[in-house]
Amino acid sequence: MKRGRALSFKQKTTNLYCFTMNAMELEPLCYVEPATRDNTKDLQRVTEPSRLKEIADYLNSGERAILPNNIILNLKPEVTVEDNGDGTVTLVFPENEGDFGFVVDGQHRLFSFADDYRELPSTANFELPVVTLHNATEEMVGQTFVEINVNQKPVNTDLLTQMKAILGLLDTDY
Repeated sequence: MKRGRALSFKQKTTNLYCFTMNAMELEPLCYVEPATRDNTKDLQRVTEPSRLKEIADYLNSGERAILPNNIILNLKPEVTVEDNGDGTVTLVFPENEGDFGFVVDGQHRLFSFADDYRELPSTANFELPVVTLHNATEEMVGQTFVEINVNQKPVNTDLLTQMKAILGLLDTDY
């Protein structure tokens, strides 16, 4: 049984929980269901092995390689939420492995720690930030997925090039 303390907060009428967990402990508790020809209702895109390897290589590139943006999950009802009475809860997973958290956003970041892609030693302490819903409806999970993937706007490439130049990250001088 895996237990973790989380900050509890509300957005409108939705309860959310925020916590961190070591990537190697979190990954075996999570799953994705990619949309395919046979499963047209599922939300996620197919996990791309090349993207997993790219992230794993990045994480191994040096001490400054971090993943500060959070993973978003929807925890199944089998995960219990115990109110601690102080604005925190304890999330209790029934086992140390299983399909208990559907990955709404961040599947490539999370699964880049799996054995086939792992570049960091299994002993490395790499905590991932997580924000989770608990037993949310398919509609809520679907709406969250769509809003994340439609409303995020990429940063202007000129600004990124300027920042790379300032930080000395360009291969050539522009």
